[in-house]
Formats: sequence, C-alpha cells, structure tokens
Amino acid sequence: DRVRRLGRFVTGEELRIFVEQYLVAEHPTCVLSPQDGDSIDGSASETLLNMRVNETLRDFVRARLPRTDPGLHRFLQRSSRGRLTVTFDSEEAKVNHRAELITSSYPMVRAIAKRYDDEPSLVHPVTAVSVASSAVPTGQYFFIWASIEETGVRKGRSLWAIVVPASGNEPVDSEDSETLLHQMVLFGGRWEGFESPPSDFTADLFQKAMSCLMERQSTYRHEMRKRNATRVDQRLSSLESSYRAKRIEKERRLDESRIRGHKRAVPLFEAQLRKLDSEFEERCQQMEQNRAVSVSSTVEGAGYVCVVA
Repeated sequence: DRVRRLGRFVTGEELRIFVEQYLVAEHPTCVLSPQDGDSIDGSASETLLNMRVNETLRDFVRARLPRTDPGLHRFLQRSSRGRLTVTFDSEEAKVNHRAELITSSYPMVRAIAKRYDDEPSLVHPVTAVSVASSAVPTGQYFFIWASIEETGVRKGRSLWAIVVPASGNEPVDSEDSETLLHQMVLFGGRWEGFESPPSDFTADLFQKAMSCLMERQSTYRHEMRKRNATRVDQRLSSLESSYRAKRIEKERRLDESRIRGHKRAVPLFEAQLRKLDSEFEERCQQMEQNRAVSVSSTVEGAGYVCVVA
C-alpha cells in the first residue's frame, strides 16, 4: 500500500496519460478513443480503447527499436490493419485476449521513451499545476523534480520530488512530496490565472529546494553504501558456498576416475576444475567492483503547484 500510495511504480493510468499526451502532440490522427459495448457482458468498457496506427506511427516505432526486437515484430504484425484494441489494465487483458496490453515494455512505449531520452527538450521543464490533494496542506508550493541515478549491486534510476511552501517554510518531507508528485501526474490540471512571481522570489525557492535535494541525496548515499555492502557480502557468501559444493563434487569425481584408471576422464575433470576456479575468481572480482556506490541527480524541471481541498 505504501509503494502504491507513493507512486513508486508506473501505474496503468499514468502510462495511459504518457502515451495519450504524446500521441495528441505528435500523432494526432492516432489518438486513443473509448470503445462501446465491448466488455464481456456486452456493456461499455472503460478500460478498452481504440487506437489508430498509421504508417507514420509504425515507422516511428520501427526506427527506434532494433530490427531483431521480437516485440517490434509482433507490434508491426498486429498493427498492420491500421487499428488496435488496447488496454492499460492487466485484468482487462486477462479476459479480453484480443486487446493489446500496453505496459512499460510495450514497443511503442519504449520508442516514445527513447525519443524523450534523445530529445529531452521535448519535455517542458517549467509548469504551473493545480491539484486536489490531502498529501499536504492547501496552499501554494514550489517544486522541482530530479532523476536519480545510482550504481552498486542494484543499479537503477528513480524520480524524486522536492516541494517547498511558497511561504518560505521548511520543505515538505520526502514521502509527502512523492505522494503529491504522483497525484499531480494523475489528477493535476492547468493552474488557471497563474501569475509568475518575481524572478528573485523563484530563485530563492529554487536554492532552498536544491539545498534540500543535496541533503537528501547525501543521506541516501550514506544509507545505500551500508545496504550495498551488506548485499555484496551476502552474495559473495552465497557464491562461495555454491563454488565449494561444486568443487567438492568435481574433486570427488576426479579422484574416482584416477582410482578406477579412467585416463581419458581425468584431464576432463581437471579442465572443469580449472574453469570452475577461473569463473569463481572472475565473479568475485565483478562482485567486489559493485561495492562502489554512487548516487547522482539531475534536475529535470520545476514549477509551482496550487494544492486545493
């Protein structure tokens, strides 16, 4: 429940918004539209959508994925008639097998994400949003969002939000900031009547947000180093246990071959032991390299949000 509340994974609804907004902006003839009367009981379905797929969209996906990508081949085959029935709901996909389930690994989604990676200027870095939320008290806030890259045993990328009250009070805590960002993505709308404050005022709030980001990043890096060291030790211990067990068995079979005079088998088992030792040393070295932990951040955008009841 906590992970879901904080929006720490991409929900089907968020993915729908992501795809829908891109199609409206870049491929307006391929927008998503609801289907009527296509649910199992014949009533209108809220989760089944029509999507036109013209050659321009197919070429766009084709150009950004490897030719050998199996998902690409399936997408091109299924979309060859120029129309797809799609859903972002896994439960709907279970009962309606003709619907394409769109997830973060879907070819079109990966192609869109790659274009945003290649052309980050397409994502507007400044915004003014209004949203109904109970995550924080009603009022006006300045916020930044930053991508966080981390290395170690668990390499990954995440998105952080730093929210600072426009009144100048202390920044909102990290969990409430995450919740608010999640709700802005799902339910946020244009802040009608927004007037840009003086640049000095925004600069002060931005510096306060950046200081908070650096502080949280430092704390997180310290925690990650301790967790990462524990993970490395655990994996090395597991790796060594597996290696010892395999080596004992191969040594037993080698000794048995020598006793029985199986001259052809002896070199085979000796070679297997050398390979086992080499692979163990190589994997240990790779694991030791994962002890190094880095946490870096890149501010992707900023804006103001008006939180209403």
